[in-house]
Amino acid sequence: MKSPISSPFYHVLLASALAFSACVDQEAVNNVSSLAVEFGAIESGSSEEAAILAFLNRGDLSLRELDIEAGLDKRAALNIFHFRAGPDGAIGTGDDRSITSIAQLDGIPYVGPSAVEQLLRHVIASGGLGGPSTRSREEAILGVVNHPDISFEVLDYGVGLDRRAAFSIFSYRAGPDEESNTFDDARFVTVDEIDELSFVGQSALNKLFSYSRKMEFGEALPGEYAAARAFLAAQGFSEMALSFPAEEVSTQADPGSSVSFERALSLALTSILTDNSDIESPLALVSDYAFEEGQEPAEALRSFMNQPKTFLGLVGLHADGEDGVYPPENGESIQENWVFHFTMGAFSDHLYWVVVPRNGGAVFNYGFN
Repeated sequence: MKSPISSPFYHVLLASALAFSACVDQEAVNNVSSLAVEFGAIESGSSEEAAILAFLNRGDLSLRELDIEAGLDKRAALNIFHFRAGPDGAIGTGDDRSITSIAQLDGIPYVGPSAVEQLLRHVIASGGLGGPSTRSREEAILGVVNHPDISFEVLDYGVGLDRRAAFSIFSYRAGPDEESNTFDDARFVTVDEIDELSFVGQSALNKLFSYSRKMEFGEALPGEYAAARAFLAAQGFSEMALSFPAEEVSTQADPGSSVSFERALSLALTSILTDNSDIESPLALVSDYAFEEGQEPAEALRSFMNQPKTFLGLVGLHADGEDGVYPPENGESIQENWVFHFTMGAFSDHLYWVVVPRNGGAVFNYGFN
């Protein structure tokens, strides 16, 4: 996706906004409903309101800072900028207008609770309200994507990006050999370079920025997938994509359960490799292929499993498939079972699930297409 500032569409939108700014009625903006004053903890007269207004009323406020740095919707950024700039379309001149309240801000078209929340995040990240002041939004985002431990799994499941956006970013960073931390790795120099990648847009940049805050407080990256990855690598599966968010594992862990997460993962792997009871289980389906190729089924299955297009993840309590982890087809209870979602993209488009009862009952797996 091209940078919005360099695209022809942006300049058309800019011209439209200039025309709009001349039509914005200061009195109409002031007469917004008092119900718009509160957005969560942001109330009239609060320190949060004062910090946001101080940022928006700066004499050097730029459109790029609102659009790229603060991460606002382009329409909201343009309308805020041109309200502030006044009829001449430039900030820092005699006809500039100030924004005096959150309610007034809310009266500007395309500005609402999400924009106000985003502005507050930007203010805090820039040093307002006692937040960190060492890095700009752009530096924070670059710190995530250029981190030496960044991986497709972290971008996909940790940051929560669309899988296509995660793949675009990781592929750029990994370079031609598609491996991280090798001699051909590439680094991003600007946020615009990230924004130009396929399937990357403002939503992705906002998620990357939010994730940078987790990194600052030690809540992300280090050890997020380490235990599960180390176990699977020791079994000969170092290439598969994984999703075992520490927070989800912790949420599902039940001290009264006879099966821990680590034990459940081991049992799930054994089930995939040995149980062909279901006719659409991984082993049963690969067996047909192996017979035609003159291979042992278990050997063929292990080969397909140890590939980047293979995925194994823990099904979350609120899984809906949007993040690539689908709830079990047969509706097994997450409260009563550890459930793992499994795919082998290099073999077929089947979806598989492994169900490990928390009470120590029989483990089973099945497939669906």
